[in-house]
Formats: sequence, structure tokens, C-alpha cells
Amino acid sequence: METYWGRFWRYENASVTLIPLDASQPQLGGKVQVKAFVFDVRTFTPQLKTLYGVYSDDFITFGQFSKAAGNPLDNEELLLKVVDENDTTTVADRTTFRFQDNNLFFKREVNAEVHDPEIEQPVAEVKLLPLID
Repeated sequence: METYWGRFWRYENASVTLIPLDASQPQLGGKVQVKAFVFDVRTFTPQLKTLYGVYSDDFITFGQFSKAAGNPLDNEELLLKVVDENDTTTVADRTTFRFQDNNLFFKREVNAEVHDPEIEQPVAEVKLLPLID
């Protein structure tokens, strides 16, 4: 069902913070913290969520960890589960930006047992195209 505004069901705004392992060489990789503000138009409910992940010179991956897991920034073993594609219980939703051959690829994986797939939609890996106005 479409709304008056088309398919505008949610508004989401996020800020990404990269925390390098070595401050003198940030391109070697490190940790990622994403703070997102989400507003669900259907229910008029705001939500703040924090996502955690890792980055390197050719990818950024972050996701939503289960609350029982604790703070992933303090536990590197837990944080690395964000890149483990076989573990869908610790990280319920995973977003990846990958850089290859001067192109940018996007992928989003969602555990349908934890999230409603009609609202949190998975996206198969797709090449993003530049938009120049």
C-alpha cells in the first residue's frame, strides 16, 4: 500500500565515526561506530540506534549487534563477528560498502527471524553509480 508521500515509510539519518587502530596510519583500518536516528512515519516513533563494525582500505562493514552481546568496541573478538557471514544471530543486520577497481558496491543482509523483512529490507550486492547534478 502506498502512502500519500509514495513509499516513504521511514526516515533514517546516520553519522559514521571511524576509529583507526593506528592514529598515524588510519588507512590500515580500524573500528566503525554509526549513530543513526530513525523516524517511522507509520507509527510516528523516533528511535536512536548505534551500529558497530570494522573498516579497511577497501571496505566498511557495520551492523546491529544483539543487546546481550555487550559493547563490541570493547571486545575485538565480538566486533569481528560483523564480517562473519555465517553468524546471523550475533549481528542481525549487516551493511557493507566495498571499494574495487574505482567502483563502490553496496550490500545489506538482514536476519528475517529478528527483523521484519518488509521494513528492514535486504539488498543483494549492487554497484552504486555516481550521480552528478
